[in-house]
Amino acid sequence: MGSNSSAIVSRSRIMKGIKLFVVLTLIGIVFILYRSSFSKSLSHLLNFDLPLLAAIAGLVFLDWVAGGLRIYIFAAKVHPGISLAACVRANVANIFMGGVTPSQTGGGAGQIYILFKEGMGGMDATVASFLGFISTAIFFPICGILVITLVQPDFQSVTLRHLSSYTIVLFSLILGAVILSLLSPTLFERVVRGLLGIIPVVRKKFRGSSSFEKLMDTFRRYHELMTYFLKERPYYLIAGFLITAIVFFNKFIIAFLVVRGLGIDASFWNVIYLQLIIFLVIYFAPTPGASGVSEVSTAFIMGQIIPKDQIGVFVILWRFFVLFIGMIVGGYVLTRCMLRSGNGEERHR
Repeated sequence: MGSNSSAIVSRSRIMKGIKLFVVLTLIGIVFILYRSSFSKSLSHLLNFDLPLLAAIAGLVFLDWVAGGLRIYIFAAKVHPGISLAACVRANVANIFMGGVTPSQTGGGAGQIYILFKEGMGGMDATVASFLGFISTAIFFPICGILVITLVQPDFQSVTLRHLSSYTIVLFSLILGAVILSLLSPTLFERVVRGLLGIIPVVRKKFRGSSSFEKLMDTFRRYHELMTYFLKERPYYLIAGFLITAIVFFNKFIIAFLVVRGLGIDASFWNVIYLQLIIFLVIYFAPTPGASGVSEVSTAFIMGQIIPKDQIGVFVILWRFFVLFIGMIVGGYVLTRCMLRSGNGEERHR
């Protein structure tokens, strides 16, 4: 992995992703501000309840630490020398890379890159990262079904219910694939081989190369560790799920405080309900960091409880606290690591 680590986190792809992210985000923000009102939006922004900013800042920091802790509980078992601070850095790198790649596909690569630079083997870093993703795959269907079933919002929207139902089904399919991989790894491998053989681009890439076998080696290591955790350390998986719940509910609460900071008297559970739907909708959005898609869909969904002339400010503040600031910190961490690695390689030459 050391020889091709630059391929995992490509500088050129990062720059293209940043440019596309910025352009699509600006288009989305300008669109929602135009539909609300530039002047009123500025007024609402200037009148934001400042004391709440300290609480929101604390929750943003908690988001980074909790995300790092979820990585740590799995990574430390695989590689005992890893530190919590290293896992927090890996988490913010995940946030950055997820923001500059379509459907957040680069988030895991950024996380794996930092863990590798912190001393973990490439395969173990990949498996530890995937174990964290499994917690998310378990959380969303369970939380989605519970919230949508138990929470009775003050509004009714058939469109929102359909959106949430479709995405819950998608996460349930992912969870089903995880269960299949544990119960019958041989069948799972055959299914993966069959699916990869159907897709022409993927088939061409894997044909005549060792990439697929490396992928299967990683899968076998994942199966080995998952079996170990399930049989010997099930509380690790429970802890991963609970921390995942904390991570996402923390994000939901940030949205609630932004709503209250704008002076909107909205029900806590209404906000939680809508936030869950937003995250379900944007999780697999095809644009980098769900840029453009997130701004417009959030304006539509949160528009159920936020007045039209305030929705633009809400979207800007919400995206800043939940994503933008994390991307800034993660970009700094990743860039510093890449530069330090490059200098080391240069001295080695």
